[in-house]
Amino acid sequence: ISPATTHGVNGVVASKPAYSNGNAVATGTLVGVVAGRLNISNSVFVAGGPKDVLYAVAPGTIQGDYNVYHRPFPESVFARTTVVGSLFGVRRAEWPYLSSWQEWSQTDSHSFAADPLLADWANGDLHPRSQAGRYSPAADGFVMDDETSPIIDAAAPATDWSLEPLPNGSRAN
Repeated sequence: ISPATTHGVNGVVASKPAYSNGNAVATGTLVGVVAGRLNISNSVFVAGGPKDVLYAVAPGTIQGDYNVYHRPFPESVFARTTVVGSLFGVRRAEWPYLSSWQEWSQTDSHSFAADPLLADWANGDLHPRSQAGRYSPAADGFVMDDETSPIIDAAAPATDWSLEPLPNGSRAN
């Protein structure tokens, strides 16, 4: 049986680090794929721990685009791959930044690295902040923010935006 292809669209994948003596400690891998194919688009990835790895993958298993990646801890790793056997004596390779991942994987060409400015990530409100207004579960209504998230209107242009409330920029977030 051939490995399956899975599609992930419009999501937030984030880790919340454990703390020890006030310091964030490692939390692990956000997305791991060893076989098959995973297509990810219009999603936000937040490496919430200092030793997090956004992607731990086998070569050729991830295809992504129009994603936003945020690594608030500089020691976290963007992507890591393990080669079965070895490739020129190398068993594992790491890409510390989105740009190095894009060059190696030839994917994520429209993706970018930025703080997604989510309303209240720590308490589960994953709405993007917006000066034009966003829904707030805590207020049970719309509120205006002092800043606008870079993920506003950043989805793939062909993504259906018709269910987004006005004003919506005629493009999905």
